[in-house]
Amino acid sequence: MSYRERLARKVNAVRTGLTSRTVVLLNDDVLLYREHLDRNFVQYAPTSDAERTLVQSIADTEWRMQRIAPAEAAIYAMGRREFAELFSEQEDPEVRKALIDAETFATYSRDFRVIANEEQRLYKQRSADIAKLNAVQKQRIMTRQWQDKEAAEERKREIDRALEAAHNTHTNSLPFLDPAAHGFDFSRAEFEICMERIDAIYQLTGEYPGFDEVLAAYRAEQKRPKAA
Repeated sequence: MSYRERLARKVNAVRTGLTSRTVVLLNDDVLLYREHLDRNFVQYAPTSDAERTLVQSIADTEWRMQRIAPAEAAIYAMGRREFAELFSEQEDPEVRKALIDAETFATYSRDFRVIANEEQRLYKQRSADIAKLNAVQKQRIMTRQWQDKEAAEERKREIDRALEAAHNTHTNSLPFLDPAAHGFDFSRAEFEICMERIDAIYQLTGEYPGFDEVLAAYRAEQKRPKAA
């Protein structure tokens, strides 16, 4: 088989590697591909099927793009063998090498153009997938922030209702009913202890801590084993 025939086969293989539906080819290192895939998933941290699909596409496109530089180098290597006898009159080896490379590029310009076009296509695909992923993740973050804000406002309204109930029972000399019996997620004892602690912290620092913060700290204390 001539150099040109082998080079044509090589270019076809390159084109297949860039466009094939099969991402990992027979001569690929599967372990390196898995490490490459894991790095992308760590970098982009997808949380939904839609995000995972986009990250997979980004990683696979990048994997294909990594074949481009070796493919071009292989064409030049084959060209140096095919045109090894050319420009023998040149005494400077660097000049002769440059001329042979130029001859290779001119002879196989169509093949280089095919590779360049595939590189551009893959680059555009990767850029589009990254843009889609950024949009999806931005929407997810905004939705989560809105949900957190709604939950925080609802929690504040709940605590305010408990405070109002405590104030009304104290003002009217009524027994303070158990908050848990009225849909709250804390007991009367927890509520009273937390309010006392909040008041004490305010007296010391001039700032009111969050009720849930104080409640969580109190519940953590109750779970600790008692000293013998």
